[in-house]
Amino acid sequence: MAGPPLEANIAHEFLLNKGAVDRKASRGCILTAAGTPKSKSWLKSKERQMHARFTTGMFVLGVLTLGMAAGNSAWAQGSAAEKAVTQLEKEWNQCLVSGDASVIERIESPDIINTGWGGAVTNKTKDIEDVRSHNLTAASIALDDFKVRTYGHTAVATYTFTGKGFKYDGQDISGKYRETDTWVESGGKWQIVAAQTTKIAAP
Repeated sequence: MAGPPLEANIAHEFLLNKGAVDRKASRGCILTAAGTPKSKSWLKSKERQMHARFTTGMFVLGVLTLGMAAGNSAWAQGSAAEKAVTQLEKEWNQCLVSGDASVIERIESPDIINTGWGGAVTNKTKDIEDVRSHNLTAASIALDDFKVRTYGHTAVATYTFTGKGFKYDGQDISGKYRETDTWVESGGKWQIVAAQTTKIAAP
């Protein structure tokens, strides 16, 4: 079971000690445990010490609260980025099934470096042309083992996909692949800037 909040403990201790000091002060003096009287200057010193402890405690609590708020904000931003990139990856892959080249126009960065399974590197213009002309098509593409890591305005997505009826340049390239993609966010929009596709050898 959780105890009372830190600020409540600090305030309670401060009031208890101050009350005890005030009661003793009302009798005209302050007594130590040994019964030795203390002057009112000692009382003032004690009050200042308690006030300093209270102020320090509240300051530490404020710092901790701000730190937790910043951490929660960063987590929320990272979570939103992961969801956005995951959705875009699904759209990017499914455009090979639908033949909708406008998806590539929207998602790929103008200077994307797209390294294919055979080592060839294509750019955005080539990727649009391949999909639009049905030079690169698939009957179905299923994604698996999906992970997204965010680093501020950059994200890295890794996953495997299985393409069925997967064809490129007239050749059947159906099978399982591993993909690693790098995304960059600018102006609230995520675009893919680099992609690496590797075919997984059949067991």
